Amino acid sequence: MLREKVYEHSNNTIISKQRPREVFTPEDEASIGPWLLALFISVVCGSIIFQIIQNIRMGM
Repeated sequence: MLREKVYEHSNNTIISKQRPREVFTPEDEASIGPWLLALFISVVCGSIIFQIIQNIRMGM
C-alpha cells in the first residue's frame, strides 16, 4: 500500500513537471484603477498629517 502511494506521488510530480507553465498576459494581472489608487494615497497621507498634528499638540 505504501509503495503504491509513493509510486502515484512520483508519477504526479513527473506529470506536473512536464506540463508547460502558464504565461500570464498583462490583462490577467490584477490591477487597481487610478481612482482607487488616489483614494488610498489620500487616506495614507491624511492619516500621516493628522498624526503629525496630534503629536505637535501633545508636545511629543
